[in-house]
Amino acid sequence: LRALEKLQKQREEDAYRDADKSNEARERGNELFKAAKYAEAQKEYTEAIKRNPDDARNYSNRAASLIKLMAIPDAIKDCEKCISIDPAYVKAYVRKGDALFRMREYAEALDALDEAKKQDTAKKSTAEIDQLEIKCYNAINEANSRVTPEEALKNAQANPKVASLLGNPVMQNILQQMQSDPRAAREHLKNPAVASNLRKLMAAGIVRMG
Repeated sequence: LRALEKLQKQREEDAYRDADKSNEARERGNELFKAAKYAEAQKEYTEAIKRNPDDARNYSNRAASLIKLMAIPDAIKDCEKCISIDPAYVKAYVRKGDALFRMREYAEALDALDEAKKQDTAKKSTAEIDQLEIKCYNAINEANSRVTPEEALKNAQANPKVASLLGNPVMQNILQQMQSDPRAAREHLKNPAVASNLRKLMAAGIVRMG
């Protein structure tokens, strides 16, 4: 019975698909978004998704309205769905970064923005990406100013993800190099994986910026 119900539901969804009506719903959503009617816009973007679930734009646009509505986890899910459909969709990475920033997940936000930079070959979103990056680093600095290095280390050791980085011999070597020669950080930041780990340590207050 469940299999038949599932099949029936799939048939109904397939019959409801209509790319033109999806575009119309998205455009209505865009107009509502511009008018700051975010809840109404979100409903139109949901309609656009139902009409065409394969169009990445629908998920990215709904994520934008969900961010405005402070439905952050749902916004992140939409960004990730958009990226799964179109890995080069720059706005999805930017919006994911914005959503993660609002969750105070600054290192993860910076990772998303770093990916946005890579995908933004036309440099159309440079200003927006840079602005969000500055906000993340300012937030990290502000948070770190409220705790001593000793307190940060204690907190980091209680965080399994950060503790594993601190126990990683490669990261230990990198941190030692940076301590003896601050210029070494520039070279290490060229490696995406190392840069991501260093951002996590910055957010944890272990690595501090001047």
